[in-house]
Amino acid sequence: MRKILTFIFIILTIQLHSQIVVNNNSFTYTENYDGLANTGSNITWTDNTTIVGWYATRTTYNAGTGSSATGALYSFGSTSSGERALGSVASGTTGTIYYGLRIKNSSGQNLVSITLSFNGEQWRQGSGGSDVLNFAYQIGATVTSLTAGSWTAVSALNYTATNSGAEGALDGNTNQSPISGTITLSVPNGQEVMLRWEDINNTGNDDGVSIDDFSISAISLPIELVILNVSKNSQQADLSFSTATEIENSHFSIQRSANGRDFTEIGQVKGAGTSYEPQDYTFTDARPLQGKNFYRLKQVDFDGKYTFSPVVTATFGKAHLMTLAPLPATETLNILLEKPTKEDGIWQVYDMSGRLLVSGEMLAETTEQSILIAELPEGAYVLRLTMGQEVMVEQFRKN
Repeated sequence: MRKILTFIFIILTIQLHSQIVVNNNSFTYTENYDGLANTGSNITWTDNTTIVGWYATRTTYNAGTGSSATGALYSFGSTSSGERALGSVASGTTGTIYYGLRIKNSSGQNLVSITLSFNGEQWRQGSGGSDVLNFAYQIGATVTSLTAGSWTAVSALNYTATNSGAEGALDGNTNQSPISGTITLSVPNGQEVMLRWEDINNTGNDDGVSIDDFSISAISLPIELVILNVSKNSQQADLSFSTATEIENSHFSIQRSANGRDFTEIGQVKGAGTSYEPQDYTFTDARPLQGKNFYRLKQVDFDGKYTFSPVVTATFGKAHLMTLAPLPATETLNILLEKPTKEDGIWQVYDMSGRLLVSGEMLAETTEQSILIAELPEGAYVLRLTMGQEVMVEQFRKN
């Protein structure tokens, strides 16, 4: 939540001999397993190397067509075909077989949603009931084990073998079911999530089941601040603000300034923690300063990280009142003052990141100043007018 943003889609990059890393602003990842061997048995499986990011509880795997009932981790496919699937036959002494994908969140934001899809394929009909590939996930600082720790099951992403014919090999490319779904979760920046499939050793000769054509995307959704407003209510200032979503939001610090530079906290409002529903908040400044009051929010996470809202203003008592027109502006922006100034002033235009873009002088004894803004890109800006000890700040939009 270090930025006030709308939904951010995250891109995934693959680092050599490392887990899958989510590290910037838009994410898709696919795996078709065609890099697995298409012939041989007892082929070495190395976690995070045979397929980068993928783990298994077996140290070897076999290439097979579904003709063998031998329990093992498998690269399933037609004879000598390069089109493969990652699967298993959990029979005999192999016990339950697990395989999964490890993902590290280095995006700088919380991952709050993962959407994945794959084809569940059956390459062998066993002698028992229909086998199930059970799906679950685990979040942690480092997750490399497929068996340790606490796992969250998602039954909607399970694959159940559907064929019920005689025991023997099947063509998984024609005996498949598409599986897809979205998981709502919270993976803090710097932590990991392991996605896992579990093939239990059932009674009798088990089915040969696999996953293929895997794809995943994720959403990072920090706090989305909708708007901050301030209104005068007699001799007090009423602030209202709302959020569309919140992730690990501890509280809002309400801050006030007399000059637009030096802010102090005048109160706090407790946040909603993690919420995907709109939240409305209010705060009353019962004793505002005489003249112009500058207000902003400091949104603070549970881990101490924070971000600031744009500044809003309210004026009490006597002061120079400033209006900007037209709003939105296109080529020219006019500064309009309620009464003439006694001192020369300096106007400055900043973008929303605080970068100074243009500036100029406003002479004393004037009430209007025109500014050319045609060269500015479309977007939101802040105009700051300084006249002696008095500072006025207003926001405007350039279309």
